[in-house]
Amino acid sequence: MKEHLSVGALSSSEVRRLVWEFSVDTSLLASADRAHGGYSGTNYVVTTAPAPSDSSPSDSNLSSSSSPSPSSSSLFFLKVANNQAPAELQYQVAAILHLARHGINTCTPIRLRNKTGFVSISLAKNRPAILLTHLPGRNADALIEENKIKATDVCRQAAAALAEVHELPPLAVGANMRSFLTGGCCNVADVASGRTARKFLNAGERNRKIKNHPYLRFFAAKVKELQLALRDAKTAELPQGLLHGDPFLDNVLFDEKTKKIVAWVDWEDACIGYKLWDVACGLIGCCYDTGKKEINKQSVDAFLRGYQIVRPLTRDETHLLGPFLRGALLCNATWRFEAFNILYTGTSATDSYVELMDRYKLLEKGGTDSWIERRAKAM
Repeated sequence: MKEHLSVGALSSSEVRRLVWEFSVDTSLLASADRAHGGYSGTNYVVTTAPAPSDSSPSDSNLSSSSSPSPSSSSLFFLKVANNQAPAELQYQVAAILHLARHGINTCTPIRLRNKTGFVSISLAKNRPAILLTHLPGRNADALIEENKIKATDVCRQAAAALAEVHELPPLAVGANMRSFLTGGCCNVADVASGRTARKFLNAGERNRKIKNHPYLRFFAAKVKELQLALRDAKTAELPQGLLHGDPFLDNVLFDEKTKKIVAWVDWEDACIGYKLWDVACGLIGCCYDTGKKEINKQSVDAFLRGYQIVRPLTRDETHLLGPFLRGALLCNATWRFEAFNILYTGTSATDSYVELMDRYKLLEKGGTDSWIERRAKAM
């Protein structure tokens, strides 16, 4: 589920000036089409062509209808983060560069023309931007909806690719990479630490509807289990590594013709944390059919097999898989509730949290989480 928001739209002049800041060989900006940006960013697919003479940006460089030939044009992906610090994009850049160094395919960042790094803050410090190479392929969720690829094939390949990331040497936590304890990864740190609860309390003081909202009661009843699961993970010293942080179907590209995975993209939630968290997020993000409350067991089986062919789960990981599944659903439901009931009100996504809340309840009540643990152990 994605909601197209008008927040943060850029003028053609702003797009042009931003693209010019990056060291792109082809300097003529031919077109810039608004791309799907999720909830926290503003994205554009940018087409450039070589400048015939003057290499400086000019108002005539941008056209909404021009279509340069493939031989003379290049595609890029412009990402602008809304209401975020530059460090948020720097984490994403660090993760992508780490993947590239180890031969993992994904969009790669373009360095700034002034050689100072990869993140521009020319729009504003709370609206940093990066320019990435554009990969061919389509989002897996769209291909599944159009019956152009089997969900089980997607889950198997996507999980194997995720496991390959988890097998890489981890980045050190520091200036260029965060721990899951400080950010990224479905906002698990905010939820588990009590910061989200305090946000809800403050919002409730301003808005009685929020104060009395039934989701807050659900949240309060379930957050303790997440805290205990993270405590147990720490005690068991579960394996940690680089996490994608948001491994949902709309963040993985596939080739429509070959039916093969192209890459995991959109690394804005990247961090260092428990590999099992990415597995749990991948299961809830890839193994539910659209609009269904019950997880697709065939997709679950394909995901677990694909992952464990590359990286078998440890005994402690399989033991905590159920609580992590519920925790991942809780964090994502909470994100949706906060986003569309507190931050961005009046959108069609106001009740989008309900879908994930219902999935949590059914997963818990129906014993499916225990079945998933057993399947993981049996492989």
